[in-house]
Amino acid sequence: MISIQIYPTTSELLEHLAPATVEISRAAVEQSGLFAFALSGGTTPESFYRLLAQDFWKKRFPWHDTVFFWSDERAVRPDDPQSNYRMAMDTMLCSAPVSATHIVRMRGEEPDLEKAAVDYETEVTSVLGNRHLKFDLVLLGMGEDGHTASLFPGSPALTERERLVVANRVESSGEGRLTFTFPLINRARSVYLLVTGERKAQIIKQVFSGRGNFPVQKVRPGDGQLTWWMDRAAASDLSKQDIEDYIQWYRENRGS
Repeated sequence: MISIQIYPTTSELLEHLAPATVEISRAAVEQSGLFAFALSGGTTPESFYRLLAQDFWKKRFPWHDTVFFWSDERAVRPDDPQSNYRMAMDTMLCSAPVSATHIVRMRGEEPDLEKAAVDYETEVTSVLGNRHLKFDLVLLGMGEDGHTASLFPGSPALTERERLVVANRVESSGEGRLTFTFPLINRARSVYLLVTGERKAQIIKQVFSGRGNFPVQKVRPGDGQLTWWMDRAAASDLSKQDIEDYIQWYRENRGS
């Protein structure tokens, strides 16, 4: 299943994203007693976390029954300004009624990132092993090069078929990262792709029209729901035909 949501502004997008997320979270808790939620870094997720931390949504979100993971992390300490963990903690989790045992961070400060990846995969498996390794919701963004999580164009992790979490290198900067792989992302019951701003318009056009080969095109949950959340600026180059063609392509290729 796929849904394309486009809103006039980022603020309006977030106003719809919050209730959709709360609905998914409460349904997951009612069904299984747990909401497994993988967070993302980025400017739009940061705004989203701030919104969830406000009283109206804070009272409605099932914090006590949610386990928070991260879909990727930089090779930095948890108190580093570039840390995805720190951003989510500062904007949302530090003021939320969530148990510390339900916050499972990637250890980007680990000198051996391969070991950190194996350790995180073990933690994912320990929580989700009896749920067929399915997250209820994976939150992702998209970079101007079409990357998502820390799955960058040309990087070895793009072809990973077995591992759930790997260390991955950003060749342009030489920076080390930890990231979910597509085998884990595409098991999810729901994936949200948040893309905002006119700087993303050109790459969105290419992704939707089938030109190029971008990592984000590999986000195709096998039996889950993919939802694109975009503001009008990010979707400004898309035609109705682009969207219809992409949806058709997705339906023919999902799960592959």
